[in-house]
Amino acid sequence: MKRFSLFFIIFSILSTYILITGFSCGSTEMTTAKLDLKRGDYAAAEKALIKETQKNPQNGEAWFFLGECQYQGAKYADMINSFENSLKVDNSHEKEITFDKRNAWIVLMKLGGTYVDSSTKQKDKATFYANKALESYQLAIKCVPDNPITFQNLAITYAHLNNGPERIKALEQARSLSKTDSTKTEITNDIIDYYFTTGDKLAAAGDTAAATPFYNSAFDEISGLRKSNPDDKKLLMALIDIDNKLGKQTEAMELVKTLVQQDPKDKTYQNYLGYLYSKANNYDDAIKHLEAALAVDSNYIEALNNAGLIYDRLGQKMRTESQASTAKNPDKSYLEKFKMCAKYFQRLSVLKSTDPNIWDALASAYVNAGLIPDAKKAMAQADALRKQPNK
Repeated sequence: MKRFSLFFIIFSILSTYILITGFSCGSTEMTTAKLDLKRGDYAAAEKALIKETQKNPQNGEAWFFLGECQYQGAKYADMINSFENSLKVDNSHEKEITFDKRNAWIVLMKLGGTYVDSSTKQKDKATFYANKALESYQLAIKCVPDNPITFQNLAITYAHLNNGPERIKALEQARSLSKTDSTKTEITNDIIDYYFTTGDKLAAAGDTAAATPFYNSAFDEISGLRKSNPDDKKLLMALIDIDNKLGKQTEAMELVKTLVQQDPKDKTYQNYLGYLYSKANNYDDAIKHLEAALAVDSNYIEALNNAGLIYDRLGQKMRTESQASTAKNPDKSYLEKFKMCAKYFQRLSVLKSTDPNIWDALASAYVNAGLIPDAKKAMAQADALRKQPNK
């Protein structure tokens, strides 16, 4: 509804009410306010009504009309205070006040949205506009305290202000007010995303201890969602990711095994399980699951890369043991591991032929395998790619 339409409705209600009932109180201030309201002079009526409420704070009707005038002047904080004072006296204007506060809520929500947009577009004034949005949404909540949308918008504003704790409080309040499961799930996902993102930022900065509580909170939220969505594989993958971040590789592995059992043809699950086995130094099982992923998609880049890295790690380990051996004929079977490593990176070089880093990895594998001519070719290709424009 357009603002001028709201004004017309409120003005019509006011005019009709005054014409039918008049003012019950015969004070000079009330008489003056009545005349000003008939003329549509809300500023003058406001001044008269302020004097009346100061002289007679128990005049609920005066408080009500004062709130109406303040709405017209976009003085929403004052409007809310006047309406509250009117209701403290009696509830004779409760319906009109509810109607007006609902209209004010609409205006304040639009205003808040405008400020958020300005905060996004005008980086030099981002904080200023975000704080203006915050004021608008906080007033909107006082007008209509039970609408979850307001709290969701409030959470967005706190995100612009980098105020994580208040953002979570707003989201939790929005979730508690939501009437549908779909909305609650949407809000819960926003909460999870915040915990995940914050944990990742702290972990990336090297503060694992500070990241852990955020990961744990994300885990609790996801676990709560899974109670009503036990077959949701995305939620299960999220739990696995958290376990992995928290160093709970055993727990993560058991969860991935469940996914693989449910869908053995899913290359993502097979690759992830292979990766976890490799972290646990169980290379045989790791390769088995990586090959299972490649059986589904022979060009699956992540699985090819993981397999190449495993064979490189195996080769390095076996070569170290061989070099430490005092045997006359040390075991050189590690060369076969490096050749397997080269095999996977060679396949990757076909799929990512313009990536010099892949050619570097292939050259390294060839060198370790004793295939020097091949290594030189791979190094030359990497150098040539880096010399190309935009490389």
